[in-house]
Amino acid sequence: MDISHVESLLRQYGVDEELLEELRSAAAGLSPELTDGSLSRLAKIDGLTDTESQVLASRILWKIAPILGVTFTHPNVLDMAGYPQLEELMAKADGYQVAQKRAEYASR
Repeated sequence: MDISHVESLLRQYGVDEELLEELRSAAAGLSPELTDGSLSRLAKIDGLTDTESQVLASRILWKIAPILGVTFTHPNVLDMAGYPQLEELMAKADGYQVAQKRAEYASR
């Protein structure tokens, strides 16, 4: 996978050349099934955009990684890229669910 199209954005968020090289290397090793979305497509979570759904899944995986013994060289890369926090995404999805239930009960 080629990440050159996002490198300038990553630099704007403070990602240095060392981390960019690490990201390039990791991305280059991904199989085509992962990079074209045919294998890694996540279901969209109600109340979230596709991107927010994927970020939420990533945040959850990053949260449980230490329990599984996985460590990251740069654990705050999602923060550096300016993505919403786990709690924000959960609250947004929960708020949507609550609104749906209210609408359902109101229509009875």
